[in-house]
Amino acid sequence: TQSTWGKSSTRLCRMSSDAKQRLLAIRLQEEQVNRELEELSAVASSWPTRYRQLLDVTSEIHVLHGESCAIHNVIQEASSLAEKVSGRVRDLDVTQSNLELALRRVEDILDLKSCIEGVRSALHSTDYETAAKLISKFRSLEKVVNTEDFAVEVLRSAEQELTGIVKKKFEDAVAIGDAEGVARFGRLFHPLGMAAEGLSRYLTFLERTIDTQARTNFDAAMRPYEISGDPAGPGVFVDVLTKLFVHIGELVEQHEQHVRTEFGPMGILALLRNMQKQCDIYAKEIFDKMLSSRRLLRRKPLPVVRSKVGGAGAVGHVPSVEEEEIDPREYDALSEEIAMISERTEQFDSFIRGKALGYITAARDMPMHSTHRQRTASQPTQPSDHTESTREINAEVETQSPWGPDGLLVTSELNRRVQELLGEYIVAERAFVAESVKKAIRLDQQPDPDDPDTLTSTMVDDVFWILSKCCRRSLSSADVKAAGAILMDIQDLLMTKYYPVLQKRVNQIKKDPYFTARPVNGQHTGKGGVYLCYLNNADVSMDYLTKLQTELEQEFDSTYEHVEDSSKQLFKASLATFQDVSGSLQRLLQAGQESVLQLVLPQITSHLQSFANISYDLTEEEYADMELHDPFVRPFVAGLDVETKGLKSCLTRNNFDEVIQLLVHTIAQRLEAMIFQKRFNQLGGLQLDKDVRSLVTYFASITEKSVRQHLARLSQLASLLSLEKVNEVLEYWGQGTGAMAWKLSKTDVKKALLLRVDFRPEAVSQLRL
Repeated sequence: TQSTWGKSSTRLCRMSSDAKQRLLAIRLQEEQVNRELEELSAVASSWPTRYRQLLDVTSEIHVLHGESCAIHNVIQEASSLAEKVSGRVRDLDVTQSNLELALRRVEDILDLKSCIEGVRSALHSTDYETAAKLISKFRSLEKVVNTEDFAVEVLRSAEQELTGIVKKKFEDAVAIGDAEGVARFGRLFHPLGMAAEGLSRYLTFLERTIDTQARTNFDAAMRPYEISGDPAGPGVFVDVLTKLFVHIGELVEQHEQHVRTEFGPMGILALLRNMQKQCDIYAKEIFDKMLSSRRLLRRKPLPVVRSKVGGAGAVGHVPSVEEEEIDPREYDALSEEIAMISERTEQFDSFIRGKALGYITAARDMPMHSTHRQRTASQPTQPSDHTESTREINAEVETQSPWGPDGLLVTSELNRRVQELLGEYIVAERAFVAESVKKAIRLDQQPDPDDPDTLTSTMVDDVFWILSKCCRRSLSSADVKAAGAILMDIQDLLMTKYYPVLQKRVNQIKKDPYFTARPVNGQHTGKGGVYLCYLNNADVSMDYLTKLQTELEQEFDSTYEHVEDSSKQLFKASLATFQDVSGSLQRLLQAGQESVLQLVLPQITSHLQSFANISYDLTEEEYADMELHDPFVRPFVAGLDVETKGLKSCLTRNNFDEVIQLLVHTIAQRLEAMIFQKRFNQLGGLQLDKDVRSLVTYFASITEKSVRQHLARLSQLASLLSLEKVNEVLEYWGQGTGAMAWKLSKTDVKKALLLRVDFRPEAVSQLRL
C-alpha cells in the first residue's frame, strides 16, 4: 500500500545516511593510517645512518675507558704518597705541640721563680701594685705547674703578707678619708682573689663618705632653727635633699670608671644599688624631720580651712571650731616645697636609673664566648675580664625579683615617700587654690572710675594669677598624675566657686547704675557699675583661660616629651576639661550681651520712630529738602552715639563689638519691617539708598567687626527701590550678573518692587527670576 511504501522509503533513507557517515569515518581513519605509515617509512630510512654513528661512539668509549684506568692508577699512587707524607706531618705537629707545651712549662717555672724574687723586691720597695700582679700570676701558675714546696710556701707567705698590708692600708685610707689611697688599695683586692671583699670595703668607704657629708649638710641646715626653736624655713629640706642628690651623683661620676674596671658590670651595678640604698636611708631621715617640722603634715588628714565665704573649702577634712585658722600662704609654701622635692627626686632618679640601664644594656650585649677560651699559665685572668659577672646580671634581671629592667629597685623608699608627699601636695594645693580664690572673690574691688583703661574688677587678675601659678607648679612636680589631679580640681573650682559669682552678677545687669541713672544732657553720668564690670570679667576670664590652656599644653609637650602615651593622654584629658568652663563662660557672655541689648533697645527704638514718620514718595523739592536737612540719619546717629559711646567706655572691646553686632542686627530687622510698610518712588529709593549707606558707614566706624552681613538685606532693598525700570533687576539677579550674593529671596525682591508707586504690578509679577 501507499503507507507501507512510505515507511520503507523512510527506512532506506535512514540506512543511506548511516552508510554515508560510516564511509566518511572509514576514510578519515584511512588517512590517519597513511600518515603514520609515512612517518614510519621516514624513520626507517634513517636507521642505517644512526647505526653507523652508534658504532663510531662505541669505539670512542673503548678508548676513554683505557685512559680513565690509567688516570685512576696515577691518582691511587698519589694518594698513597700523600698519606705517607701527611702522617709524617701529623707526627711533626704533635712533636711541635709537645715541645711548645714543654717550653711554656719551662717559662712558667722560670716565671714562678722570678715571682719569688719579684714579690720580695716589690714588698721591700712598697711597690704593692707590682707585688699584687706577681701574686695574681702565681695563683694562675699554681693551678698548672707542679712547683716545689719551698717556692709555694714562700709565695703564699708573701701573699698573706701583702693581703694584710693591703687591708690595713685600705682601712687607714678610709679612716682619714684619703680617696686616692682608697682607690689605690681598693684595686689590689681583685688580683689577690678578694674581689667581693674589695668591692664590699669600697662600697663601705662610699657609705661613710655619704654619711659624713649628708649629716654635715643636715646639721648645718637644722642648727639655726634648733637654736631659735622656730620651725624650719621654706626650702630648707629641698636644699638638704638636693645636696644629698648632688653629692651621690658626684660620687657615682667620680668612682664608676674605677669600679667598672676593677669589679666589672656587677660591681658597677652593686655601686648604683648601694647609692640608691644610701639615698633611701638619708632621704627617709630628711622626710621624717620634714613631717615633724611642718604642722600641716603633722595633722592627719591634712586640714582644710572653712572659708568665711561660700562654706567649706576643698573636699577633705574640715577642721573643728577649736582648730586654728591656717593662712593659705602656709599651703602655698608647703605645695612649693613638695613640688620642688618631687622635681629634684625625679631628676636624681632618672640620672641613677639611666646609668644603671646603660650598664645593663652593655652587659647584655657583651659576648659570652670568652669564658670558653682556653687559658694557659702564662695568661692569667685579667681584672677587666668580667664575663661571669655579666652572666649574673643577665640572669638576675630576667628572674622574678624586686629589681626592674634597670637592675635597681622598682620602687625605692625614696620613690615611695615622695609619692606619699605628692598625695599631701594635692590636698595642700587644692586647699591653697580654693582659699585663695575665695579670698580674691571676697576682697574683690571694682574698677577705678578715674581710670578709663580699667574695665574689670580685681578678682579676675588675682584668680587667674593663682590658677596659673598652681598649674605651672603642678607641671614642675614632674608627676603627670599629680598635675592632672590639680587641673581637674581647678576646673571644678572654676565651675563651682568662680563661675556662679559671675553668673549671679551678669544676670542682674539691669540693676547696673549705667542703666538706672539715665544720661544728663545727652551724656551718661559715669562708668558702668558692678554688673557690667562682671560681664567684662567673664570676657577677660575666657581669654585668660584659653591662653592658660594653650601655654600649659606647650609647656607639657616640652617638659614631658619622653613620658608614655597613656600619661600624655591623661594630662590632655584633664586639660580638656577647661573647655567646659570656656563653654559656660561663652554662654554667659551671650546671655549678658543680649541683656545689654534689651536694656539699650528702648532708647534706640525711640530714635527709630522718626523713620516711621518719614515719607519716601518724594517730589524733587522734598528730595532736595531731605538731602539738606536729613530728618532721619543725622538725629538717629546722634542718639546712637549717646548709647554707643557710653557702652564703649564701660565694656571690653569684645563685649562692645558683640553688643553692636546684636544692635545692628536688630535695627536692620526693624528698619526692614518699616520699609515694607512704606511706598516709594525712584527719588525715595535713592534717598533710602543714601540713608542705608550712611548707616553702614557709621556702624563700621564704631566697631572693629564687620557689620555688612547684618545690613546686606537693607542695602539690597535700597538698591531695588532706586531702580529706574522693573527689568533692570535682571541685570543684577542670577548667575553671571556680578559678585553680589543676594540675601533676598525671589518673593522678597518682587515684594520690594511692588513698593514702588511707579512700577506696574503686572510688570513685577511677570518678572522671571
